[in-house]
Amino acid sequence: MSSPFPDSEPFDFAAAHAGARTVNPDPVAYATEGWFWVVKNRADASLDPVYSSGDAAYMAEDDSRYTDWTAAGNVATLINTDGELTSVLAKIGRTGPSVLNTGPTDWGGCTPSDMVAAMQAAGVKLTCTSDPSLDAHYQLSGPYDTMMRTQIYINAHGTLPNNQPVNWPAYDKTVTFADGAAFTKIYQGLQDYYASFQSWVASGGTAPAWGTWSIA
Repeated sequence: MSSPFPDSEPFDFAAAHAGARTVNPDPVAYATEGWFWVVKNRADASLDPVYSSGDAAYMAEDDSRYTDWTAAGNVATLINTDGELTSVLAKIGRTGPSVLNTGPTDWGGCTPSDMVAAMQAAGVKLTCTSDPSLDAHYQLSGPYDTMMRTQIYINAHGTLPNNQPVNWPAYDKTVTFADGAAFTKIYQGLQDYYASFQSWVASGGTAPAWGTWSIA
C-alpha cells in the first residue's frame, strides 16, 4: 500500500497528529475495544501506521474505518513503536489476535519482562507439518497452564485424562487431540517457542519469528 506521507521531506509525525493523545509503554485509562492507534516507527518506515485493536489490523490513515471513527469525534492514541503497542495491549488485558497482529519490530522502551508478557498474551500460531489438523493459534497464558497439568497427567499415565479425546479451545478453532502423543507434540512445540523467545530476550542473537512456530 502506498504511504500517505510525502517522500520529498521527513514526515513531521508530531505536527500531523497534534491533536492526538500520546502514550508511554505503561497502561492508561481509555477504551480499547475498537480503539485506534497511530504508530510512529511504522509511519517513519512508510508503512500503514494506524492500528485498530478491534480489527486486529494495520490500515492507512485514509481507511474508512479510521476516518469514520475520527469523524465521530474520537481521537487516536499515538505511540512510538509497534513493540510498545504490543506491550500496552498485553498490559491492559488484551490477548490473542489483537496482540499478535501488531507484529512488533522495535520494542522501544519495553523491558525484558514486558516483552515476555506480550509474547504470552499474543500466543503463537503453531504449524504441525505431519498433522495439519493440529495447526492453530494457541494460547500461551490462561488455558496454557491447564495444558501443563494435562501434560503432567500424560507423563504419569501414558494417556489423555480418562483415556478420551480432548477438545482444546485455541484462539481460532477447537483442536481435537485424539491421543496423548498428539497432545505432547503440540505442548512441546509451544514450550520450544516460549523458550526460544525467552532466550532471545535474555541473551540476544537472532529473534524467533514473532508468533509463529513449526513442528514436524
